[in-house]
Amino acid sequence: MTAQRRLVVAKTWFVVAVFAVVLATPAAAQLNQPLHRDGWILAAAHTPGDQGSIWRTDLWVASRDAGASVTFYFCEADKDNTGTTGIAVPIAGNQQVTYFEDVVDHFLDLQGGSWLGALHYTSNQDVQVWARVYSISPDGTKSYGQLIEGIPTVDM
Repeated sequence: MTAQRRLVVAKTWFVVAVFAVVLATPAAAQLNQPLHRDGWILAAAHTPGDQGSIWRTDLWVASRDAGASVTFYFCEADKDNTGTTGIAVPIAGNQQVTYFEDVVDHFLDLQGGSWLGALHYTSNQDVQVWARVYSISPDGTKSYGQLIEGIPTVDM
């Protein structure tokens, strides 16, 4: 067997071994539980950034069951959010995903203002929540950011 062929075989076995370990890892050992009723998005924003950029947060909520309702609590940075009032929102069921563009401004109606903080949510049914926190260039042609999974409160 040539050195090149041995390298290909070794790479193939490495990929197979990694795949087997990932499949064998129990769900409880993973970073995030797929479905939960109480969780957090640890970064959310509607605020101007450096050099004219604009920070936004889009949100997706997925539920397998009809009749799900999620309550959002917008917890502003550097403030005591003990008395934060929740905003209840019905979520589409049957494995549907509900999308909220610029969720902070959508629900807080900032009217040109700025907001930075975290988003706490609770639900009457199991849900999964994701946020895209991103910046838009001043001319609107480029964006960059990250996807943030909702973290169950029990895992914090």
